[in-house]
Amino acid sequence: MLVVVLAVTSAFTTDFSKKSNEDGGIIEGHRKLNAEGTECQISNDCSTDFSLTVCKVGNVPAGEQLWGMDENNECTVVLYKP
Repeated sequence: MLVVVLAVTSAFTTDFSKKSNEDGGIIEGHRKLNAEGTECQISNDCSTDFSLTVCKVGNVPAGEQLWGMDENNECTVVLYKP
């Protein structure tokens, strides 16, 4: 019985970890090459997990803000410092 409980617990934990990674985590940040965000260039890793610091080129305060891609393949989604 204990083996079954451990197996179920382990499976649930693994599934929860996958969902947590899909909902947030590290993704590629993009520089906007035009104001509309229709042209973008990959720069460095950012996070989708909310924080008070937006993601910037080189992860330095003076860097240009980086953006994530939306469903229209435009870089308009706010990203955060990992």
